[in-house]
Amino acid sequence: MAAAAEMTTTKVEIWTDGACVNNGKQGAVAGIGVWFGKDDPRNVSERLPGDTQTNNRAELFAIQRALEITMLSCTEGEKYVVFSDSEYAVKAQTVWIINWRANGWRTTRGRGSVKNRDLIEGIDHLFYTFARKHVQVQLRWVRGHCGHVGNESADSLATRACKITDDESPQVKRPRIDEEGEKKGVRLE
Repeated sequence: MAAAAEMTTTKVEIWTDGACVNNGKQGAVAGIGVWFGKDDPRNVSERLPGDTQTNNRAELFAIQRALEITMLSCTEGEKYVVFSDSEYAVKAQTVWIINWRANGWRTTRGRGSVKNRDLIEGIDHLFYTFARKHVQVQLRWVRGHCGHVGNESADSLATRACKITDDESPQVKRPRIDEEGEKKGVRLE
């Protein structure tokens, strides 16, 4: 019985959130929050990079950053659950991506290209890399602002990030993943 208990792997919870001030308007500013736990050095509060500043991009980028950070130290057999309060981000990765691929990255109604494809494909590649490393990662939706400590903490980090000026925004070390899904160190972006 003791041996079976030792073989059980605990699922690590990671909470993500994106925020955007003036979403959809000129001068919008977005930030992300990733929360691993209280006072965890891996917690992230940073501005969304790039010119397109939207809440949806911030939500997706927060998931991507959580996966990138996790990739740096994960080992075979570990289990992670990444929580997001964005139905859009979770469904984009778990439901809609199947049809988008089949439709050549056109929307279901064929009216245009899928928005945020770069982030959606990047996250998908990270999921593939985890699978190749035999690391289980699940993405789950959670209702926002309902008292989940992890969600509230990620929200606070994302909201704070929106206030960071471009001059204060640090260069971030991010893992570089090659075509075979292998980690090749870090790069500054």
